[in-house]
Amino acid sequence: TTIDAEDEISSCGNAPATLSAVVENAETILWTTDGDGTFADATAAETSYTPGSQDIANGEATLTITADGCSLATKDIKLVIREALTLINIQTENSACPNSIAEIPVEFSGSAPFIVKIEGDDNEYQVLEDNILYLEVSNESASYTLTEVSDANACYTTLNNTFNVNVINVAIPEKPIGSTIIAKDETPSNVYYTNANETFTSYEWLLEPAEAGTINGN
Repeated sequence: TTIDAEDEISSCGNAPATLSAVVENAETILWTTDGDGTFADATAAETSYTPGSQDIANGEATLTITADGCSLATKDIKLVIREALTLINIQTENSACPNSIAEIPVEFSGSAPFIVKIEGDDNEYQVLEDNILYLEVSNESASYTLTEVSDANACYTTLNNTFNVNVINVAIPEKPIGSTIIAKDETPSNVYYTNANETFTSYEWLLEPAEAGTINGN
């Protein structure tokens, strides 16, 4: 009687771990554990194991398959239980300039880097340890929905979390109005102005070159 199976496998949180063993010349098969989880079918060569709370707290469990036939064979398999991958928080209201890269604060449990997918978008977005999702936006405000995420440990989960990006359209002040020609042998004082725009709360005037004169007022 022989058993062929991997020495170590992994799972994420309380998600079932897939078990697969090739058993030859056996009449009976039995899976056992030193933990507190449960087998979907403890008498099948291919089955699954759902970790218990103590397994998850320990971060591992030993699963043993025993096959009895012409002889008795056993094999231990180490199950490593990774931290469950979940969305902890995402900033739902965000702002960005037109045609720029929006920075969306987002936090996941699990191990970075994270790979995120967004509904209706074929691209994959990477979130590093800085917990920022960098998203290219157009010149219009929009809503986005996270649909899935995976991490460095190959843990995976589906999502349905929406966030908004408010695109702030930047207004351009009108060209200053005033004299464009000044006699070089005079030192005149000229008045320049631009029409008020309710989008702006303040104005700053610049003169190039700076030594050409002095700006008074604002």
